[in-house]
Amino acid sequence: MSETPIRTWNMHEAKDNLSRLLIDAQHEAQIILRYGKPFAVIIGYETYVAESAGSVSAWDVFKEIRVEETLKLSERSELMKSLEP
Repeated sequence: MSETPIRTWNMHEAKDNLSRLLIDAQHEAQIILRYGKPFAVIIGYETYVAESAGSVSAWDVFKEIRVEETLKLSERSELMKSLEP
């Protein structure tokens, strides 16, 4: 049983056939080559959501940070009091 090879596109083909590339990406990953080497992978949104389910992104971590609590300044530090005239 052989698998169908993943479609590869060179940069020129990808630009000229963007619509086709995006449609094909809904069914299987599409690889864009630059100078003959893999440069990017295009996958459909449904695949992206399914594969990233349960993973934590940097944005998720950032959203949880409570900036206002982290940046609260204490009244005046001892150093500031010693600098006063």
